[in-house]
Amino acid sequence: MNYNLITDVMRLVESFELANQPGLYTADISGFRQWLADAYPGG
Repeated sequence: MNYNLITDVMRLVESFELANQPGLYTADISGFRQWLADAYPGG
């Protein structure tokens, strides 16, 4: 099992939760996907 991948995903989720304090994104997969698109454009 690739534990580095799991660790990276958990860090992304944690970053999403911290960045979403004002409630800019919905607290679901759609909000997470939108945050990823905004936080890492072109990536």
